[in-house]
Amino acid sequence: MRHKVLAYITRERDDRRELLVFTHHDDPEAGVQVPAGTVEPGEPIEDALFREIREESGLTDVQLVRQLAEHEEVKWDNFRHVFHLIAPNGAPDRWTHTVHGQGEDAG
Repeated sequence: MRHKVLAYITRERDDRRELLVFTHHDDPEAGVQVPAGTVEPGEPIEDALFREIREESGLTDVQLVRQLAEHEEVKWDNFRHVFHLIAPNGAPDRWTHTVHGQGEDAG
């Protein structure tokens, strides 16, 4: 079974909470997503979480609030670990980021 991490990164702005989402420029049919990915063998869950956030968004100073859920997806042979984090002060409203990573994460 593969372990996956999902990052729901929020910020407070103008008396409302905003969620960081992105689209893939080269795969618009993938839809709107949050940073997520696969935990590497032997990698601690939280390390994988911060690695995926860094690779997919470029953000390095997000603050972990708490784990929201764990969920087994039998159909996909996945076990998902879902977290809430807070975006750093001054994070831009929009930006373009090239994914940095290995394998399918290579940008």
